Amino acid sequence: MEKRIYNDPKWRKTLLETPSGFALFEINEVALKEPDDIWVYFRNVIVAKKILYVLGFVKFDDKTSAWGGETRPSKDLMGLIQNFCDDKNHLIVQTAELEAIIMNKLNVKCSYDPNVADEVAWGLKSVLHEVIREEKDNITREYCLPLSKGLQCFVQDNLINVSPTMLTADLISEMGLAQYLNITLKEVPKILRESFDEHVCRIGDSIENDLKYARVLSRILVPELAPKYDLSKIVSHDLALKIQEAERVATQYRKEVLTMRNRETIIESITHLLAVPKQRDDVMTQVKLMEAKLRIAELGMPEDTDDRSMSELDLKPLKFRRTLLETPSGFAIFDVRESVFNCPMFIWSWFTGEMEAREVQKH
Repeated sequence: MEKRIYNDPKWRKTLLETPSGFALFEINEVALKEPDDIWVYFRNVIVAKKILYVLGFVKFDDKTSAWGGETRPSKDLMGLIQNFCDDKNHLIVQTAELEAIIMNKLNVKCSYDPNVADEVAWGLKSVLHEVIREEKDNITREYCLPLSKGLQCFVQDNLINVSPTMLTADLISEMGLAQYLNITLKEVPKILRESFDEHVCRIGDSIENDLKYARVLSRILVPELAPKYDLSKIVSHDLALKIQEAERVATQYRKEVLTMRNRETIIESITHLLAVPKQRDDVMTQVKLMEAKLRIAELGMPEDTDDRSMSELDLKPLKFRRTLLETPSGFAIFDVRESVFNCPMFIWSWFTGEMEAREVQKH
């Protein structure tokens, strides 16, 4: 993993006590925006490495000496914190006691908010075996508990009947992907409204449905690219009049200010809002199948049982389709999740970023 050697205010410093020492990290503030969703960005190692950098790790034979400043490891730890932490952002720590110690000993501003710190700690612990290799053999299930509260809420809200001790890395990764898709369904329309609504007479104030808003916005600002539809069939007469007025007012903005990238963003948002619900449903179907398998294992039922557990649930492992791609200098073979091919016109939406693409390939 690449290590950052410069300070960026968009990245928050975080100190974690590990089984044999302390590690200092930087985490992208995007992952910390909503405490209940922090776990989503740590759903697997691949995703976590996109929002996480290791700044340093100090090992101790005796962690009670960590803050005395008398041993070499203690001096290294204090130097590490002082070298990377400044006044731009407070250092996130795990406990109020640690907050007081660091502020008193090093005069470094710290932040201890249990709602954030506990979620970050769970996330870091869950991927620690891959990001701090010295700790790979020291991670136990007990060390990674208690479970993330955000993850627990997802499990409860979606009626996933699996005990915390039975949750597997694969299941957590799949649930995290489902929640990530939920997040994008909220964020994409929000960005769309914040970026363009002022240029279309605040028409968004009259349209609550996000997909309908995106369609109306595209009709006003990118009529040449927008899907054709009968306006009278999707909005009321009064709203249709407001849309016509917005079209008139937005003419100059559309011709002189709106960039090609802006136009692409609007059309991509519509496609996203159309495609993601189906993707999310596919992922949740897989989550429920994985849950059923774990329940069978938890109850001690044989997998070849001839009762309803197997025959009616039709539990199947993830299916992949082998795909050949001609690259600039040769050929590459990939195993791509079968569900990607369910709707050919939206295949592209699974590959909008490296993070998303990795999650539908077999590793």
